[in-house]
Amino acid sequence: LFTLLEEYKNQSPTSLLHMETLLAESLLLLESVYRNSRNPAISDHHQLVSSVCEYIQNHYVENITLASLAKVFYVNEYTLSRNFNRITRLSIPQYTNLVRLSNAKEMLSSPEKCSLLQIALQSGFNSASHFDKIFRSVEHMSPREYRKLIFK
Repeated sequence: LFTLLEEYKNQSPTSLLHMETLLAESLLLLESVYRNSRNPAISDHHQLVSSVCEYIQNHYVENITLASLAKVFYVNEYTLSRNFNRITRLSIPQYTNLVRLSNAKEMLSSPEKCSLLQIALQSGFNSASHFDKIFRSVEHMSPREYRKLIFK
């Protein structure tokens, strides 16, 4: 929550997506603590989803799939997907893309001018075109336009 507050104070153009991600994590944690005290069976699902979120944040550069996550966490793909969607209101690919976009936006805002391909690959996207497509769908502008907006 302190990081979320700092991002709010910062008010940089890149902070909105990062704040949304931090808020989702904070809400997950709060809900997990609340449910932990009431129903241990539900808390297991929240713990799983929290662990999956943490894993994605630490491995977003890698190729993350539902199947690979199910293997890492020793759970059924259907169960993992259903619980993740129910708790976060996002699919695993949506959450993974938000984490990747958060990293990409930080890189786009950096004074070091990396190429869009470098940013895409270092953020976990397979190609610059896939990165551009996902970026446009979330930000309603291209990564290049976003960079220009930042450095006006």
